[in-house]
Amino acid sequence: MPNEVSTPNSGADEARAAFIERRRSGIGGSDVGVIMGINPWKTPYQLWLDKTGQETVQKENAYQHFGLMLEQVIADEFAERNQVKVQRRNNMFHKEGTPLIANIDRYIVGGGILECKTCDKWAAGKFGEDGTDDVPETYLLQVQHYMYVTGIHAAFLAVLIGGNEYRQYEIPYNAELAEFCARKCCEWWEEYVTGNTPPPATMRDNLGEYYRAVTGKTVTATPYILDRLALIRDRKNTIKEQETELDEMLAEIKLFAGEAETILGTDGKPVATWKQSKSRSVTDWKGLAESFQPTREMIEKFTTEKAGARPLLVK
Repeated sequence: MPNEVSTPNSGADEARAAFIERRRSGIGGSDVGVIMGINPWKTPYQLWLDKTGQETVQKENAYQHFGLMLEQVIADEFAERNQVKVQRRNNMFHKEGTPLIANIDRYIVGGGILECKTCDKWAAGKFGEDGTDDVPETYLLQVQHYMYVTGIHAAFLAVLIGGNEYRQYEIPYNAELAEFCARKCCEWWEEYVTGNTPPPATMRDNLGEYYRAVTGKTVTATPYILDRLALIRDRKNTIKEQETELDEMLAEIKLFAGEAETILGTDGKPVATWKQSKSRSVTDWKGLAESFQPTREMIEKFTTEKAGARPLLVK
């Protein structure tokens, strides 16, 4: 049985920050899909920044906030429908001898794990029929991870879709899959976190940030890269031509409208408007600063170095 480590509740900002700091100590269930390259919201490099403490704790967004608020509602619904008791566990499980940790949503009394999810109605198609084990891959790996770390080999995932549709899924333990992911996660941790080396970048990463340490060297383009560059040039020229044509058409319509604010169609309904926006105050900060004649010490106090951009210029 894995060790259980007490963790704070994640209600207030300070408690949430402390909780996230504890999660940085190892690989949790939501990290598995990232490491395996199937998580649509986070990349391995972003996860590495988080685990190595290089990313500041972000204030929870609306999805996270209401997901947490509705967690108890979903857990209560599961308990009522299945005539069981569920408990909140404010403990983080740790697989001894590994960096693998687990923070389950609820413990099903008698032996079981309950993972609670929310999603909007547009994501409903990612979940299969109620009562099956057809859930998004990243959630499947998350639950497999929890079963592996805790040693509890029975799990359910309950989801509230669009705020009014409840579905639940029974996730059977797949030892081969769970052990494979556990091994990959341990290797990832050892190579990148312990080794303090960033994982390979992906196209979803901020590549200018990732490759900031430029060396001034050159590299010879492959035929594929040459084709990409040619296509970029062609697209840029096409876009420029379209923008010029668009500007000309807009000017024609403005000349037609003249002093009128609204253009009506043949049915009498508005088809376009050209209205004057409200005036706004603009502060001349440079002039204001010059009028106060700040000292060099004052300027240095409020001056910070900003990293330069690294634009890709296609010749």
